[in-house]
Order: sequence, then C-alpha cells, then structure tokens
Amino acid sequence: MQILVICRPAEGADPAEFRRLVPAETAALRDLKGSSVLTGAWSPGHPGAVLMLDALDEAEAARLMAGLPWCRLA
Repeated sequence: MQILVICRPAEGADPAEFRRLVPAETAALRDLKGSSVLTGAWSPGHPGAVLMLDALDEAEAARLMAGLPWCRLA
C-alpha cells in the first residue's frame, strides 16, 4: 500500500532542535530506502518533506514514522 507522509515542523518548533535531529532522521530515512519501504522523498530545501512509503497498512507506516518527530501521516 502506498502511503503519503507529509513532514513539517510543528507550530512554534525550535529550528535549533530541527538541525540537531537532521543527522539521525537522515540515517533513518536512508535505512527505510535501503529496505525499499521509502519509495520517494521530496524536500523544499527547508524544514519539511514529502515521503512516499510502501507499507502493509497505515498502522505500519505510523509505526515506522514514530521515530521521526517531524513526520506525520497525511
């Protein structure tokens, strides 16, 4: 099942916290890409992104995204 995930900073989010999280989130996304779960990713060049996942269902997608604090299922 293809699942669209929209990643964006929460209102009032701290930009310094975002910068701190980028390396770990990039590594996690790289792992998802390597396991063929992440099938597409687009970034506007500032905090936020759109991801396409190939997951069993929305529950699996939510579980996978739970470790990425900037991503929420759409």
